[in-house]
Amino acid sequence: MKSMYSWMLAAILFCGLALTSCSKEDNATSEPAVPDTKALNSQLEGVWYEQYDVDDVYYGKNDETFRCTSVLDVARFNVDGTGKFYRYFFNDEDKDGVMNLGLVWGEDAGGEFHYQSYADGRVAAYLDKQQGNNPNKNFPLGVKWVLKDGQLVYDADEGNARTRAAATRGTMVRSDETLSAMMQEWNTKDAKPEEELASPDNLDNVKYTILTTGINSIKELVEAAFGGDKKDDKFAQEACDAYNSSQKSATRALGIKVPTFYYRYFNYSYESIDATGKPVTLSARVSWGGNKLFSKYYEARPNYIILNPHFTIADDKVSPTSGKAYEIPFMSGNLLLIQPDYQGFGITKNMDQAYINHDVCAQQCIDALKAGYKLFCDLSNVKMEWNWKLYVAGCSQGGANSLACHKWLDTHDDFANAWRFQYSYCGSGPHSPRVTFNKYFEQKDITYPVVFPIVIRSMKMSYPDILGKYEEKAFFSDKYNAIKAEIDKMVASKDYTCDQINEKFFENFTVTVDENGTKSVKLTDILSTEAQDTNSEMCKALFACFDKNDLTKGWTPKRPIYLFHGKRDMVVPYANSEAVKEAFPDKVKLYTERFGYDDHLKSCAQLLLHVLTAYW
Repeated sequence: MKSMYSWMLAAILFCGLALTSCSKEDNATSEPAVPDTKALNSQLEGVWYEQYDVDDVYYGKNDETFRCTSVLDVARFNVDGTGKFYRYFFNDEDKDGVMNLGLVWGEDAGGEFHYQSYADGRVAAYLDKQQGNNPNKNFPLGVKWVLKDGQLVYDADEGNARTRAAATRGTMVRSDETLSAMMQEWNTKDAKPEEELASPDNLDNVKYTILTTGINSIKELVEAAFGGDKKDDKFAQEACDAYNSSQKSATRALGIKVPTFYYRYFNYSYESIDATGKPVTLSARVSWGGNKLFSKYYEARPNYIILNPHFTIADDKVSPTSGKAYEIPFMSGNLLLIQPDYQGFGITKNMDQAYINHDVCAQQCIDALKAGYKLFCDLSNVKMEWNWKLYVAGCSQGGANSLACHKWLDTHDDFANAWRFQYSYCGSGPHSPRVTFNKYFEQKDITYPVVFPIVIRSMKMSYPDILGKYEEKAFFSDKYNAIKAEIDKMVASKDYTCDQINEKFFENFTVTVDENGTKSVKLTDILSTEAQDTNSEMCKALFACFDKNDLTKGWTPKRPIYLFHGKRDMVVPYANSEAVKEAFPDKVKLYTERFGYDDHLKSCAQLLLHVLTAYW
């Protein structure tokens, strides 16, 4: 089977049966009077399939249309004369126009049929029940085959056109090991002979413990990422809009041999270090794609590993192991996705998060990578493709942590080579905390005030030798200290989103609203005068902590860095990515204002799509 160039946003649609309702009585006059049901049923029992190309075939729904270029038919025959039939339409090309999420993610449709077999080798099948939400009702009145030399050949003499989607007539072949054999063929058909490629080793001492596991559909993935209790979440809305408005490019980049509509995941614990360098047990999620056919699950063979540090969060309910992370749509096709919770989320939600402690977060991500890969090797029913590669991608806090992982990998070259690391894609990250806070001091208006209590708490935890002599409240204004206990409780609980905590600031301080409807409060209402004075000992001490986490200094990249940042970003100033570009001009490509998305949330949302469709 040829490789299918597609993704969840390209048009891989579960179509319905290629059979239309036809009763046995209606066809009684055209069949032999005495069918020999036992002659062939035992030979037919099992799974049969065929893949074929089509030309100028279009599928339409809700005034949207896309061109189909390939079809896969799968049928299961039961010995009792019943069966099920599935048809999948594939699209290899870009599609003009925009489709809504409900269509993009596919329609799981199929049908049940009964069949009659005869002593002369003929087999006639008739639709009993159609499943799924399929708008296309233009099916013929039955399909007939002839069993010849162990193959089911469409009986052209019977004049049964194979539906308007079929440009040719062909042959269905048996999958001798049921559907697992077909999936194996999908996974290995285009595989090249093994080459002498570097591979991870020395994983004997890497330990993991499975916390939970499951199999979810892509539709469930979308609902978890963008629906339900996230319908009022600003970032979820922006991410969903980004997917809807940018699907046209989605078919270009991923050569997915097995388009997947399900994914298997494991939440697991692993060993790493905390913000002070002490051993700690953390949690993460590893996922890889697959398909369910006839109620059985078959895994796809991953061709890429994506290490995905997550977005800035305050609520544990959107951590990776919750299954509701914003980045969960990275789970696509033939990818192995590894998503660390970081310290402070998942099984360590009772701990403070190590926010902008880039070296520690990078180590936690690398340790999650090793444990997640080992778990996959131990428990998956498939292997990685022979030429798999590793990428790191994330946005906001995850953007900076992606660059921190890149730094770790490029300064551990043997490890990076063994893991086939290619490059990082870092969106809108606080790559230089010094640059970030200097810009805050300049702009005076703060749109995302939640970062201040999180940053101060993290820096004091991480560097007690530098900041230990300062009480936490000394960094804040009297006005903020009046509500500090309430905000501290919200942050520590991990039960509130960043938006909800920001609203607490907006409720208590004077708010300015710009022409775009964005709220902000004054920096002077949050930080103390001493904390804002760059000449004060307190501010110098804070910036000394920041400098330990400046990703523009202290290393030389060996592999490309792709940055994405909106120039109108008021949450994480654009100057962060400019500083990285200036520091490493030969290794950095900086993208800005694609599709008009030039603020923080929109540019981060755009990253989710842009990474999937432009680079792998």
